[in-house]
Amino acid sequence: MLQKVRNLDKGDVNSRVRMARLYVNLGKADIAEDLLADLVRENPEESNRHIILGHFYVSRNLPDKAEEAYIKATEVDSKNPTPYMVLAGFYERSGQIEKLLPIYETALALNPEDAQILTAIAQYHLRQKDIEKAPQQTRSLMMLGALYEQKGELDLAEQYYRKTLEINPDFAPAANNLAYILTSQGGDINEALMLAKKAKELLPDDPSVMDTLGWIYYKKGLYESAIVEFSDSLEKLPDNPTIHYHLGAAFYQNGESTNAKIQLERALSLDGNFDGAEDAREMLKTL
Repeated sequence: MLQKVRNLDKGDVNSRVRMARLYVNLGKADIAEDLLADLVRENPEESNRHIILGHFYVSRNLPDKAEEAYIKATEVDSKNPTPYMVLAGFYERSGQIEKLLPIYETALALNPEDAQILTAIAQYHLRQKDIEKAPQQTRSLMMLGALYEQKGELDLAEQYYRKTLEINPDFAPAANNLAYILTSQGGDINEALMLAKKAKELLPDDPSVMDTLGWIYYKKGLYESAIVEFSDSLEKLPDNPTIHYHLGAAFYQNGESTNAKIQLERALSLDGNFDGAEDAREMLKTL
């Protein structure tokens, strides 16, 4: 049987990997290892084959052999950042944090704008509490801002969005997110409006940008302008409860009770716990 499998089309890697998994499930891991080792021997310059073998060794709780396979993948494909990130993932899962940074830096040198690599480095420095050592590229700073925003640390999020805009004043996602934070946290509403308008110029069809601009108009009492932005945003994100809530609130303040009720009820039907849900319920009590 093993000889028949070895005689499969040598280019059909996926079929042979599936066959190896079948042998593992049958309790014949030694045969599976032979199959995957054959795969590597047939084309040792293909990094993905070493990675497949490394994954097999991880599944068999053989970390030394897994590490050897992953390192080999970086050696045979040294200009490709992917094997380095696979190796870094192995080190992270196995708790070898001290080995991560040199690998990340090698991968980043190969692709300086790769979002996955920049995010990984930012998260590494965040865990190490030396965030200022993170790369100062626009994307990296933007992602740090987003990470802090997700954690609810809005002061830090604001700092990193501002740093992003210092490097690239036309980076619309940072302008949009900073505008929303300023509006939601009682910051300078006029600065927020300037940032949101800039984001809208750069990303005129982005629904999140429309929502941010609409929320600023709402806060400034410009309810008809807000309704236009929220309505346009909902055309692209029809199942977003927050935007339904925003539109409902704008209708409410504009004296359009029927439309307000429709939008607020729709928001709560989509998600009864979104940020703003209690406010939506309070509005509905008065309609």
